Amino acid sequence: MAITNWQNLEKIVMGPEFEAGGWKWRILLFPSSNNNQDTISIYLDFVDPEGAPVGWHSCVQFALVLWNPEVPAQFIYQCAHHRFTAEKPNWGFTQYYNLNELFTHCENQTQALIENGSTNITAFVQVLKDPTGFLCYELKKETGYVGLVNKDARSYMNSLLQLLYCLTYFRDLQNTHRRMLQDILKVKMKNTRVDGEITRLFVGKVKKYVKCISVNYKYCNVEDYYDIQLNIKGCKTLRDSFKNFVQEVTLEGNNKYQTEGYGLQDAKIGVIFESFPPVLHLQLKIFEYNMQKDAIVKVIFYNFEQ
Repeated sequence: MAITNWQNLEKIVMGPEFEAGGWKWRILLFPSSNNNQDTISIYLDFVDPEGAPVGWHSCVQFALVLWNPEVPAQFIYQCAHHRFTAEKPNWGFTQYYNLNELFTHCENQTQALIENGSTNITAFVQVLKDPTGFLCYELKKETGYVGLVNKDARSYMNSLLQLLYCLTYFRDLQNTHRRMLQDILKVKMKNTRVDGEITRLFVGKVKKYVKCISVNYKYCNVEDYYDIQLNIKGCKTLRDSFKNFVQEVTLEGNNKYQTEGYGLQDAKIGVIFESFPPVLHLQLKIFEYNMQKDAIVKVIFYNFEQ
């Protein structure tokens, strides 16, 4: 899909049709996002949902690549998998990439991805054969039951509930707030054969310290933690997020540290992990307040190490 004159594109751009797995597909591009955010949106679209056979589905793995036509080595991509049906004929990325960054030289790029209004978008599509029906297994149709369905920003609940269920001690738990549930269980398990299991499984220790620069003053305190809240903005990997968390910070100027006996002082503060629990709960800060929009927005552009 070759794009020219980006600034004058329509709100929705449909790419040429192509065939994969015996079905026709196309790329859908929203040059200014489909929800009025500062990102572009790109989707893979099944061309003819109305003409599909009754009960049609297609299990697809795909990648959507945006690249500079003059310098193909300058590219970005997003990957996904989806079970396409007549009811859900397209799938992709509402926040594919920040619009402004497409026109500038970002990190590890010698040229912008869009130059002179031109860029290319390529779809790599693999249609998976599913003779067992497992990949496209309709739970409700076959069993009468439904599985967990993600709602809004609560997708983490799926992973959390499945993780807790895999711990044999907690298979009878009811749905509730995790921390509240842990505190209640901790009390209920007192003086039983599983006393202390909550602490053993979920609690680690972290040391927080303060070191003054100009005076001989140090302070440290070891605390328990049930979870670790990690920044993801500006971090490419989970390792980078951890480095950001333990990075030493200098308090100076109008942000000096108030000491006992020495008053306000320039100081360095930081944290050191002393232990990690067997079940480590990480909270990734994927939302932040945007002052210009006066709204909570999602932080994108984050990759996990393989």
